[in-house]
Amino acid sequence: MYPHSTEHQASTVRPIAAWTTPNGCELVIRRACRADVRKSLAFLRGLSYASRYFRFGRGDLEFRESEARALCDPDSAVCADFIVLARDGDGEIEIASARYCVAGDGISCEFALVVADQWQGMGLGDRLMRVLIESARARGLHWMHGHILATNSRMLQLAETLGFAIEASSEGPVVKRVSRALEAIESGARSRTDKRPQRSSNTRSANEDRFHSA
Repeated sequence: MYPHSTEHQASTVRPIAAWTTPNGCELVIRRACRADVRKSLAFLRGLSYASRYFRFGRGDLEFRESEARALCDPDSAVCADFIVLARDGDGEIEIASARYCVAGDGISCEFALVVADQWQGMGLGDRLMRVLIESARARGLHWMHGHILATNSRMLQLAETLGFAIEASSEGPVVKRVSRALEAIESGARSRTDKRPQRSSNTRSANEDRFHSA
């Protein structure tokens, strides 16, 4: 394998969305690939204690290269991973990531999301959630759910805006469960259906700790 092969791989991944921020920064959303391991590792290690806590349930969590590699090269039959990149000089830096993993029932999935601290509050969480929902719908999945710390008001508000119902979880009062049917996204419209998938102990989690940050 030639040294530049992974960089070439990243350059061939088709962007899902691209836009320019008011201050002129170029951003792009695309699927993660093996070439993103170093960028993802730097991104994860750069998260604050609070962001790590909201996303992973532990603020003191350390990240190994193998963990970043698992996020950048997932089993496509089970998980889908997306990242947001910002142009930094002649290169790019990762500033947000999101994923969903298909549950054991084959019709639902669980999501996970985190945005770099300095980029929070700029709508990246909303953009990523919409990409996740559309991707899961295109895959034929019927339901999406997540587990969010009750103190993560920003993520709970985003979930509610995107039509997720917020309810108690089996993990106690510190964690809320959010879920919605995967029909077309209607901002502010809550999903309604009488046929929710049954919770299963065989459900594949988007992350072992299953906590999220917008």
